[in-house]
Amino acid sequence: MIRVVREGGGASLTLVVDPSGSAHGRGAWVHPDRACIAFALTRGGFQRSFRAPVDVAALAKEGTLERACEAMTHPNWGAEPHLEAG
Repeated sequence: MIRVVREGGGASLTLVVDPSGSAHGRGAWVHPDRACIAFALTRGGFQRSFRAPVDVAALAKEGTLERACEAMTHPNWGAEPHLEAG
């Protein structure tokens, strides 16, 4: 699961991915699946979870949820290869 938290206050709430899963404040969880992410972004899932209007445009535009999804489904991408002396 990917955790998203809100930043800011008042009328301008923006969403950011919480890679540690332990940032302070209200958070929402979404499955690491492109269909679930698209559904949450387009159908108001985050607004319902946070019980307030939130700006999902930056989150959708930057592709941060998609990158988090890729990191969870392919955890070894970008990792150093393991070499053994032989």
